[in-house]
Amino acid sequence: MTTALEAAKYLVELASREPDEAEPMTNLRVQKLLYYAQGWHLGLFGRPLFADPLQAWKNGPVVPTVYEAVKSAVGDMPARPLTLTDLGTAVLPGRDRVFLETIWKKYRTFSATGLKELSHAEPPWIEARGAVPEGGVSDAEITAESLGRFFGSLPEAAISNPRELDDAYEGEAATLEKPPVPFAKLRQRRRGAV
Repeated sequence: MTTALEAAKYLVELASREPDEAEPMTNLRVQKLLYYAQGWHLGLFGRPLFADPLQAWKNGPVVPTVYEAVKSAVGDMPARPLTLTDLGTAVLPGRDRVFLETIWKKYRTFSATGLKELSHAEPPWIEARGAVPEGGVSDAEITAESLGRFFGSLPEAAISNPRELDDAYEGEAATLEKPPVPFAKLRQRRRGAV
């Protein structure tokens, strides 16, 4: 299973590939993207993308382990844009890369503030916050059950056979993970064709 930190590293990498990316990837933004990645993974496949818990902090969903890793990399500057060198290179299976690319395509146009507002209007965050007032401190967990129930109920999650979707991600990932053909094999193929 992927860790939330590895997923965060890959989201930073995806943002860095965008030449016209208007919104920088900050700790706030990556936290919300992790929430959406976890929610959709639970809603579509019935299992988490990563085991790290999500909490309902005052500025929206947060994965505390990633928050601390980013804080140690950039200091007490939560609005500082993250770079590829801040967290290091992601080590992820191809299937998880393809899934995170899908999440990135869906949410990349949202600012950190836009993602915060969107998540604040959704049942998983609202349920976890309970009676905590807006802006109040909380470390209540956003449960996998709540995420799966909400994201699984969205129209985009209405698929007749989740295994087909899983197979599609595996197939797409396989095209990314094919090892390069060694030069000696290419030479053998060429001799056989002549």
